[in-house]
Amino acid sequence: MNDDIRTQLPKCPLSYEVPHIPGNLHTALALEINIDNIDWQEKMLPWTLASLINNTDLVLQGVRLFIHCDCPETMERVETAVSLFDLPEDTIQGSTLPVLEVQFYRAYDNICTLDLNYWAFRGPGNNGDPAIKLPFGHLLRHNWGWGVADYSLHAANKGVLKDEWIGPKWKPLPPPKSKVSEKNNEKPHAASPKATLARSVDLEAEIRDRWLHAANLAVYGENYARHGKNVADYFFNASEPNWHVDTSICCMPSATIPEFYKWYGMWEWKIRFKAGVALYLLKTGRHPYNFKDSLMIETPADFNEIAETGVNPDLPPYPRLCNMKHINAEGFRFAMRQLMGAQLAMPVE
Repeated sequence: MNDDIRTQLPKCPLSYEVPHIPGNLHTALALEINIDNIDWQEKMLPWTLASLINNTDLVLQGVRLFIHCDCPETMERVETAVSLFDLPEDTIQGSTLPVLEVQFYRAYDNICTLDLNYWAFRGPGNNGDPAIKLPFGHLLRHNWGWGVADYSLHAANKGVLKDEWIGPKWKPLPPPKSKVSEKNNEKPHAASPKATLARSVDLEAEIRDRWLHAANLAVYGENYARHGKNVADYFFNASEPNWHVDTSICCMPSATIPEFYKWYGMWEWKIRFKAGVALYLLKTGRHPYNFKDSLMIETPADFNEIAETGVNPDLPPYPRLCNMKHINAEGFRFAMRQLMGAQLAMPVE
């Protein structure tokens, strides 16, 4: 039985008409759907579309929406899921190629991807002001990099948060388990918690240092240390706290994509794809832009607290995005009430 709360969401009753945006001098935004995650994605997609269309200026700022499906089965299920929406022709696209490699999207100046889990909400406070919208389309159209953070290599973060940066090739194999002595029937001695923790910290530091060396070589070349260059200054809180680079919000200029792939082909065995995009933007002088400078992005913990208590005195009075991936059931109910109210241009108590 699938216990993912997202697969249990009710069918979205909201419907919208999305205007056609021509492909010249504009931005393509692709929401990616894949067969491995279709069970929850088909439930999330209509709610995500509703949140972006109703609570943002996305379709009014030259951003063309696309739903990128990886096979015919996902396309069929997506068409059913968004049947209430009046979408422009060719909005639902099928391709086994990654988004950045699809020629259809290259007709646009920029290609963006957004994690399907992001929902947008009106401000201020919990009730929402129908007159206030999130300038998300403007940011995507004029952004020159990436956004806020799902992953980072900062030492305070656990290894699971680094998976989109450091691939499995960098991860050392676990130590071999001691065998039970058949003669004496003895059990192997378990390492002390302190020793286990120390070893874990050492390995994390070693993996991080090796990856950083590869990243610095890729961005600055062999003499990076001599010239005082280090990608950590931009991503890992070494100076300015800009290591929150969101690999869920990507904006890539179409003209740079062929050159990016040529560069990335030399480093993909050491650097994962999403990290590669961020590093390439840094290498080419398009420093990954931090959406946190412009948007309020709530954590699931903050949003769940709002849903459970009804108040959040620290919530600033402007629109915000929230990653709904780890929201609890009450949080989803609260969010859906907000979206229903937004469609009717009414605040929700």
